[in-house]
Amino acid sequence: MMRKTILNLVLICISAISFAGNFTPGNIVILRVGSGLTTLSNASTAVYLDEYTVTGTLVQSIAVPAAVSGSNHALTLSGSAATEGELTLSPGGQYVTFTGFDTVPGYAGVSSGVTNRTIGRVDATGIVNTATGFLAGSAFVGGNFRSAVTNDGNEFWAAGSGGATGGIWYAAFGSFTASGVQTSATINTVRDVNIFGGQLYFTTSSAGVYTDGTGLPTATGQTETMLPGLPTADSTISPFAFLFLDESSSVSGLDVLYVADNTATGGIYKYSLVSGSWVSNGNIANASGLTGLTGFHSCHGTTLFASCATGVFTLTDTAGYNRSISGSYTQIVTAAANTLVHGIAFTPGSQIPTPPVVSIASKDNVTCFGQGNGSITTSLSGGYGTATYNWGSGITSTGRTNLSPGSYTVTVTDGLGCTASATTSISQPAVLALTDSVTNLPCTGGNTGAIKIAVTGGTSPYHYNWTPGSITTQNITGLTAGQYNVRVTDSLGCIIADSFHVSQSGSLVFSDSVIAPTCYGLANGSIMTTLTGGTPAYHYIWSHNNDTTTSISQLTGGSYTVTMTDQNGCTLIENINVTAPDSLSLALVSVNVSSFGGTDGSITLSVSGGTGSTYSYVWTNGATTQNTSNLVAGSYCVTVTDQHSCADSNCIDVTQPTGISDVEWISKFTTYTSGGNINIDFITTKEMNMAAELYDLTGQLIYKSAATYGVKLDLHISDATISSGAYVIRMNTDEGSICKKIIVIK
Repeated sequence: MMRKTILNLVLICISAISFAGNFTPGNIVILRVGSGLTTLSNASTAVYLDEYTVTGTLVQSIAVPAAVSGSNHALTLSGSAATEGELTLSPGGQYVTFTGFDTVPGYAGVSSGVTNRTIGRVDATGIVNTATGFLAGSAFVGGNFRSAVTNDGNEFWAAGSGGATGGIWYAAFGSFTASGVQTSATINTVRDVNIFGGQLYFTTSSAGVYTDGTGLPTATGQTETMLPGLPTADSTISPFAFLFLDESSSVSGLDVLYVADNTATGGIYKYSLVSGSWVSNGNIANASGLTGLTGFHSCHGTTLFASCATGVFTLTDTAGYNRSISGSYTQIVTAAANTLVHGIAFTPGSQIPTPPVVSIASKDNVTCFGQGNGSITTSLSGGYGTATYNWGSGITSTGRTNLSPGSYTVTVTDGLGCTASATTSISQPAVLALTDSVTNLPCTGGNTGAIKIAVTGGTSPYHYNWTPGSITTQNITGLTAGQYNVRVTDSLGCIIADSFHVSQSGSLVFSDSVIAPTCYGLANGSIMTTLTGGTPAYHYIWSHNNDTTTSISQLTGGSYTVTMTDQNGCTLIENINVTAPDSLSLALVSVNVSSFGGTDGSITLSVSGGTGSTYSYVWTNGATTQNTSNLVAGSYCVTVTDQHSCADSNCIDVTQPTGISDVEWISKFTTYTSGGNINIDFITTKEMNMAAELYDLTGQLIYKSAATYGVKLDLHISDATISSGAYVIRMNTDEGSICKKIIVIK
């Protein structure tokens, strides 16, 4: 076949000029024995590491040291042994490990000879290290040195046969002594050793897959345990390399096992872990005698690469977990003449492909309502090759920023076309909102105002900043009237601000109308009040009789206090003066009659007080002038009235010289009535001329007698000519005139 021939030629040419270069992750590497230039035998033969693409294209070939060089030992293999030279990839993918003999090519019967055993390690840069191994006669004496595995490049577990010196041995990197640790001695014919899930496993020539102790043992005396459900002894099977994979999301951990079998009817066996026991899912035979095995699981199924002496086969099992193995073999590499292919592994630096799993590593929700600053970061595990991301709308970034609230889904596609999706939602806090309760000032002035607020939405806790004053409490008290501003910041920096006004009731405004008493001492004054401002209704209390009316009346002059209180308890106290007129003051000055019975008396009146400057006068003598004159002796009273009809009275006497009864020469003065006359008898102590005159109080002459000489004057005045009242009788004599007041009562 043309393709096969070309590959052989390429292998021969590269073997002649070997070089080391960086491995390409995801490719496969095989261990080849022989350069193809000489016939193979049981003698020690040079070993090569050939890198291929997964489709079988040779990339490079690296020669393994065939002689001691510095700390490196030789690593060769028998040209006829088909069960040696297995390859394993460390769990982290950093190293590929293999085994051989510390002898130069050409040592006959090398597998059974007394030689050192060498462990080889190659890293992703293609550098081969063979400084680790076991001295001759200590481990795998006279037996096949088949495989080794490392967990991190510093510790190694090697497997092979050799009777009591066979089994599994532990060695540290760089150690090349006889003091290795034999961890497995009960089973001393071991073919392949590998690490999966932190556990050391191995296969034997008889049947089954075993665990060597627990985890990664470094001490002797480990217990080898067959995996439950696997065949314990079956001459028809001959297991070599094996591969654990996780194919079912419903089973925790590794759940499918593939085992390479080098019998003609074996090929690749498949087992699934069901309820703690491994259940056979059949096999696909391969007559070539498979010994090496690696592979990966993806959305297209499980892709397996199996090696045998004559080359490399690939097979894809699409059946899945706990279903009969399916697929067919395709040979992608054919060994050249005079060469053998042994182990197979993915190149150092590779991560064995697994189905991609994308998850939301973190997300930041929108910090403030209505913003678009949400973000999403993703985490991708598994998959193969370069992954692409699709969020829709042409967005292909691994994460998202500047997101608004909503649901977001990312679909990741790996290099094999396998996809995985993850969905998450970006939320936002509720809108920041304030509700408030303002306590206004009940009265003008003071500092009893308060503002209480309640914050909803956003993300608590909240920080408050009030101005003026830089107050940081949620609520503020002790406020005077005015505007107050608050700025609320939540824990994510979202802000809401608002302003509030603390008002005060209008000032109580008082006015009054006072009506003064019309007269001094008169209780007819009043006060009428008007109150505005504040908060109605109003309450009044007067110091005058505790009245509670808005107005009071029947007041005399004086000071009155009213206390007014509005609905909020605000108080205003006012003092109101009611001014009464001055009292009327009458001052009388009399001028007495100059002679007894005379009519030249007078009275002068001075008036002050009252209301106005004009007064009215009424005298008891009938006069209506301020002053009165032409008065006879007597008592005179006057009543003065001001413009408000306020009146006051006063009296004064007008006197005259001595009267009749006081004159010593008059012995008798008698008045009486009889015979319809008013009779007056006037008797003196001596004879003299005499006459009489009768006047009323106005000075009008009522009666005049005839002149008489003697000691007696009898007067007879007709009762018909005189009315009731006061009269003055004047007696004119030689001794002089005297007057006597008489009262006529009819």
